[in-house]
Amino acid sequence: MEEVTRGTFQAPGAPANTTYVAKHAVMTINGNMNPLYADALGSEDVAAVLTQMKEVVLTLAYTPQTTEGIVFAKRGVNAIGGSPDPKTSFSSCFKLKIGTTQYYYKLKYCLVGSPYGNGGRIDLGFAAQGPWSISMPIYAQLQAFDTSAPSNWTFITPSTADPLMSADAGANLLTITDVDASTSYTPKCLGANITVMRKLALIPAGGTNDWTDAYPAGRRVLARYMLALDDTVNASIHNMVFNAKNTTSVLTIKSATHTATCTGGKLVDIQLPFGGEVVDYTVGHAAETFALA
Repeated sequence: MEEVTRGTFQAPGAPANTTYVAKHAVMTINGNMNPLYADALGSEDVAAVLTQMKEVVLTLAYTPQTTEGIVFAKRGVNAIGGSPDPKTSFSSCFKLKIGTTQYYYKLKYCLVGSPYGNGGRIDLGFAAQGPWSISMPIYAQLQAFDTSAPSNWTFITPSTADPLMSADAGANLLTITDVDASTSYTPKCLGANITVMRKLALIPAGGTNDWTDAYPAGRRVLARYMLALDDTVNASIHNMVFNAKNTTSVLTIKSATHTATCTGGKLVDIQLPFGGEVVDYTVGHAAETFALA
């Protein structure tokens, strides 16, 4: 649920629906106190264990069934200022039963991404003509872990819709365009993975081991497409790689509904296996911008 005030757990004044993402999801919560070991002179043991900046990192992996599952992914992959805006923080809650007691893991100031390296890895893709899958890291602060349900939250009944499948995209699942020549190709696509690295910038809170503000600071996009080796358009796509052609690629998730568009940049490599019965190869697209619609 989006926060009205950044960093304040959202408790609406009247009952409000939470956001439905998917029926089947895997959530991993890392509550890391970031230990710092202070060595002791002349001893094999440490003198003290200190805590640095507190971290709560949630990794959410799910198979989208409805539009809500795609919209939720936009919180990480959208450009700043998009809808939803990656800068807009949200609150989340997870129910956990320990023994016979119901607990609630309440997180505030949730943002998609990571402050480390090139950012948190957000993956969208499918393999072997199967269901679409989305995986995303969420950086957050702990509001509470207790037996109190969040005020006025209405948990949505899971949808009965089938998961989005690559077969929903229609015949032309992938279009790769040579922008320089204004020529588009529709190769046989056997699988795909689009990775968006979302960087977060943290502002530490003075006098505490916590952070007081965070915002998206950058994103990097790399798409990888698994293509059939017997396709007649392969020679043209290979030439796009070797001639550093400006490229746009559009992956259709569901016909007339959802698309993933990588704009600008280049086709960067070809992974072509030799030996045995080789039926496919992989081409990469390092894009300048990305849009999930």
